[in-house]
Amino acid sequence: MKTLKTLALCAVFTSSAAFADDPIVPTEAELDSMRSAIASVGCVVDTDEAADAVEDATGFNEELLQASVEQLRVYEEIIDATDEGGIKLVSGNCEA
Repeated sequence: MKTLKTLALCAVFTSSAAFADDPIVPTEAELDSMRSAIASVGCVVDTDEAADAVEDATGFNEELLQASVEQLRVYEEIIDATDEGGIKLVSGNCEA
């Protein structure tokens, strides 16, 4: 079972150098799928249940989940939800 670490925390602690050999670059359609999935769980992924729901909704593997979260961070669409972990989407339907 994938955990919150798979979706959010790995993206925080994994440097882009880890993707240097064969970088995964999510398409805009994949990013839209990620945005929709995060919005569907209330814009915040801070529990294993929310992370599982996002994973199930997107159907992405671990690497594509990480790459998508990282790309949305670059676009400044994802921020840390709390000091303890988790992510929050701050764009589209989740814009404050």
